[in-house]
Order: sequence, then structure tokens, then C-alpha cells
Amino acid sequence: MFRCSIAVVLLLLSVGNAQQVFTPETNSQTAPLRSEALASDQQALELISKAQTALTNGAQIKDMTLRGMAILAVPRSADADVVIKTRGSRQSSISYSDGIRRLETRNDKKVPAGQWMDSMNVLHRTAFHNSLIPAGILNPIALLDGVVQPSSTLTYVGLETFEGNEVLHLRYFHRPPKNRSHMVEFIQGLSTLDLFLDSNSLHVNAVKFNLHPENNALENIPAELRFEDYRPVENSILVPFHISRFINGNLDMNLRISSVQVDSGLSETEFALQ
Repeated sequence: MFRCSIAVVLLLLSVGNAQQVFTPETNSQTAPLRSEALASDQQALELISKAQTALTNGAQIKDMTLRGMAILAVPRSADADVVIKTRGSRQSSISYSDGIRRLETRNDKKVPAGQWMDSMNVLHRTAFHNSLIPAGILNPIALLDGVVQPSSTLTYVGLETFEGNEVLHLRYFHRPPKNRSHMVEFIQGLSTLDLFLDSNSLHVNAVKFNLHPENNALENIPAELRFEDYRPVENSILVPFHISRFINGNLDMNLRISSVQVDSGLSETEFALQ
């Protein structure tokens, strides 16, 4: 096995060789909402607010760093030392190395945007259609904040069963600015994320969404994150110590968190795009 070091605040998954698969279990996309139905519903907003309180214990969190060990499936089977960083809900970065360093960054402070560094240390802009899922998706606290931004539409879908657990199903999508209102359904389709909260604890159990090849916004690659083993850390903040990532229904990353830092003073420059 090879060892890697990873820094994470964003989720830009490796999808270049993935094949398009549509199954009820892995594809979170459903028929788009009508373009005029853009306002978040009150029930969804109230549930997110309660879920935030359940995880943060009412604390105002500026940044977080999670460290752990993961087994990765791509680009090759490898053990990985992982660091997940988030600054608010709009800034994230992932850096990892298995002998060759790679870097992924998201900075949505102005508009959804990101970049990634390949194995030759060449930087590339992340395709716009892969920048519409909330930046801090690997950290449930950052994710919950990310789905209630001014550009968000959030709706309550209903009470369901997920992996044998009763969950509250909510759906998010990114709302384009008024001067791009003609793109509502297109942007919605690219940004839709299904969020599943435990019906008792309101912890984030899972999220489902679609990724896309960098050169094809129309090809959907189902992705899913599952969050388990929530434990209290600083100020009784709850963090999942087990994070699993699936692509096309296959386990892509199995991450065990070992340490968490809260408000360590992560700087703006760590998430700057070039």
C-alpha cells in the first residue's frame, strides 16, 4: 500500500474514468422543480437550523480541521493520511500525495469556483458545472451552513428510510442570479443535492448528488457521502469520525477521523485561487 497526505475542504472527486450509471439507489437527481418555485420552504429551513444547533451546540465556528486515515480506491488502492479543512461554508481545499502531490481548492466567496493541481503540478480551473455543490461538503457543519446561503433553495421532501434508519429528506439546489434566470433548470440539475438527517438526532446521515466529467456537464455520475460515529470534540461540537464516499455505488473512500481542531485561525490565503 502507498501512503498519501490529503488536505480537504472541498469535494472534487476523481471522475475522469467513471461511467454513467442511473439507479434509484445512487442517482439523487429527480425531475427538476418548476423554475418559478425558487423559495426555500419554512419547514426545511427550521430543520436545518435545528440540525446546526445539534452539531455545534450553538457555537459560532469560523474554521475546522479534521485529520485521519483513509483507504482510497482511486487513482489506485492506497492508504492515506487525510486532513480536511473548512473556512466557513464557502472555502475548502484538498491536498494529497501518494508520492505525487495533488491539490484541490474551492473558494465560493464571490461565485462558485475552484481549481485543481495535477500530478505535474499544473493548475487547472475546476469546470463550473463541478463547482455548484457546496464547498464544505465533507464537513457536515460547513455543509449545513452552505445549503442556507442567499443563493440556496431548500425544500423538505419527507420522512423516509435510509439504510434501515428513519431520516428526514431535504433537497438543495443553487439558484442563479437574476440576470441568468433563463438557466434556472440547468443550474438546478447540476447543483441538486439530497440531504438525509437522522429523524431523532438530526445528525447528517448522508448526502447524494451528481458529479460530471470536466468536459461534459450533461453526463451524471452519482456520488454519495455517509457520515457515522458522531463524537463530541471542543465545546461539545459533534463531528462524524467515520466518512464513506461512494461513486457509482462503489466505495471510493473509507475515512476514519483521529483528531479535530476548531477555530485554529486558517487564513484566507490557504484558499486563494490563482
